[in-house]
Amino acid sequence: MGNTSSSNYILHAKSSHFHWEGNGQLSLKTFTNGKAHYKTNKGYFAVEENRYLLLNEGSYSITIDNQIEVESFCLFFKHGFSDHVFRTMNESSYRLLSDPFKETHSIGFFEKTYEISSTISHQILQLKQHSSFNDSLWQEQQFHSIMESILLEHMKSLKDLDSLDALRFSTRTELYKRISIAHEFIRACYDQQITLEEISRVACL
Repeated sequence: MGNTSSSNYILHAKSSHFHWEGNGQLSLKTFTNGKAHYKTNKGYFAVEENRYLLLNEGSYSITIDNQIEVESFCLFFKHGFSDHVFRTMNESSYRLLSDPFKETHSIGFFEKTYEISSTISHQILQLKQHSSFNDSLWQEQQFHSIMESILLEHMKSLKDLDSLDALRFSTRTELYKRISIAHEFIRACYDQQITLEEISRVACL
């Protein structure tokens, strides 16, 4: 989608038939009046209304095949933006001012569809209604607020790891990812006949 990794931007479009594949930056995908199908090297995802898909930087494909126009509203976050927002949420003002260029560890989100909370729904609606405003500062603030909400949701997912029966954090994380992939595959293929063997193969279970 172009060399835009140095900026946050919005992709707002309508289409009944569409296909694209390539590399993209960290992004949040939402759709109304239908759904879109995504494929990554990790799994398959169907993004329906009232849910959003969160994808890390990397390669993927999208396909829309619908009888009526599907409206997409997708947010793309510049490289390092999530790390910066996370740092502002967790470091004191003094430390941020004394060392504003301190390196941070890259955040790897769980790639899956999430139910759109009332907070994120309101934030996206605000951005959608005013996306044509030529106010880069206001838009940057909205991206910051939405990223804060995404990070809070990510922290909830990390807490869910504690329910898995494994001692090592890395093992619980890998199990959570595989279970999520299986769940997303079932959701994406709900109208098809799929077997347990197919689910296990996709999720490496």
